[in-house]
Amino acid sequence: MNEKLELQRIAQSHDVVLYQVIPDEGMKTLIASTPQVSQLLNSPEVCGINFQKLLSAALYNILNHLYKMDHSQLAKIMKSSPIDVLYILRGGLNFDLHRNVAEVTLTLPEVTFLSSQRVASGNGFEIGESTYRKWSIQDEALLCIGDICATATTLKNVIEEAIIRYGNERKKPSGLLIFTIGTPYVREMLIAYRQRLKDAWSPNFQGITVIYLEEIFSLYKGEPLLYNTHLPFTDFFRKDFPSSIEFEDVSLSKPVCFLERCAIYDGGSRSFEPSVYLSHLYNYWASLKQNATFQVIQLLELKSNLVDYQLGFEDWLRKRPWWNRMDKDKLHALHEKGQAALKALTSQSLSEICEGRLQMIKVKKDAHSQNN
Repeated sequence: MNEKLELQRIAQSHDVVLYQVIPDEGMKTLIASTPQVSQLLNSPEVCGINFQKLLSAALYNILNHLYKMDHSQLAKIMKSSPIDVLYILRGGLNFDLHRNVAEVTLTLPEVTFLSSQRVASGNGFEIGESTYRKWSIQDEALLCIGDICATATTLKNVIEEAIIRYGNERKKPSGLLIFTIGTPYVREMLIAYRQRLKDAWSPNFQGITVIYLEEIFSLYKGEPLLYNTHLPFTDFFRKDFPSSIEFEDVSLSKPVCFLERCAIYDGGSRSFEPSVYLSHLYNYWASLKQNATFQVIQLLELKSNLVDYQLGFEDWLRKRPWWNRMDKDKLHALHEKGQAALKALTSQSLSEICEGRLQMIKVKKDAHSQNN
């Protein structure tokens, strides 16, 4: 997708800020910012139950805010339709959608479980293990899915499965609501599926809403200089696509986050195998330290937009067209904060930064081992 995306703030409370992505391309794309997701994205050492609690709390706040937006079509559907929740095992369980939907809408959803694991192939990624199926769906229900999505291969697969299953049961959803920590591939795939879903689920299908949490992340595709330390078509970078101002502001308070291997890492491992996950996190920083031939600014150029803060304000903003509709005073303050963050980060050597992260992660690993 080569169009220039812009953000327009449409709602704000003390715990949620919602932006609409423009143009809409025939479906609604939102970016939701919450303190909880900002924390877990900027603190990769948060894992296990704490990771689950933060993501669940964020989803509750977002759903509650959406439900109270009386003027929106989505709120009307949430209040008038039954709700189906589809869980993609196992990372999708972290979104805790069935409980949050029930608490917000006071409607008990039907819940479906599908396994769908992508595996690398000569053509990119294909679906490997996908044998577990436990369907429970209703007619004219709002279908809700939450998942961490890179190439959107898994999400595409479960939507294909849903089209078949709803058809076999002679049922049709009233709408499709997707929550994701994800990349532009999610939006592109859903735009490509609009007409097919409309044809399959009309006449009462009200369309698609996809809600990105904090940012539309770019996907690392195999830059050779990063190949020894990063996973192609798996790792999320903070580069070239819209983010909420709130998330950017929090990230600039801890700019080392821009050097992480991935903005989110593996949701299943991070949640359900915290000791394994912390070992992988430690190994990334140890590997980066061993390969520390880069200057910090060179690594940042490959992985993020942080280096843009060395530009003057107008040039910096031109590289962020998604913020053209935002308050200029806030943008000036953000630009100044970014300049200070870039200076602070690049004043250190990569080895020093890696050593600091390794010490932090080791403390977390030791604490986790003692608690188990």
